[in-house]
Amino acid sequence: MNGIQQVYKLCRAALSNDHSSQRVAELNPETLKLAQTLGVGSLVYRGLLESGIHGQDLSTMKREHDRYVSLHLLNQAPYEETIEAFAEAYECRALNYFPLLLKGAHVRRSLYAEFPWARPMNDLDLLV
Repeated sequence: MNGIQQVYKLCRAALSNDHSSQRVAELNPETLKLAQTLGVGSLVYRGLLESGIHGQDLSTMKREHDRYVSLHLLNQAPYEETIEAFAEAYECRALNYFPLLLKGAHVRRSLYAEFPWARPMNDLDLLV
């Protein structure tokens, strides 16, 4: 199995609840570097944890994951506050229609609810 296939399986393990088929027996340092180069190091780190793979030197990936999640929380806060403000406005009857989250925001809150840092947003699409 080549490095890209391993990275793909680890990303699937991170995004899936069924981890039995995503196990990767041997993981080499080049694959970890490839995941970081492709920008999915944080997701692969979660996949490694979810797949139960231990014994690797994951300190660099853990640092990247922690940094990524921290930055995500800072960058995404305004979007989350805006979504909550629209929901509150609807509940207070300031809006006649419930605002619908579209595209990335909806995907992030539904499919990525457990780990929203894996689906960052750069804008917010609402239908009001």
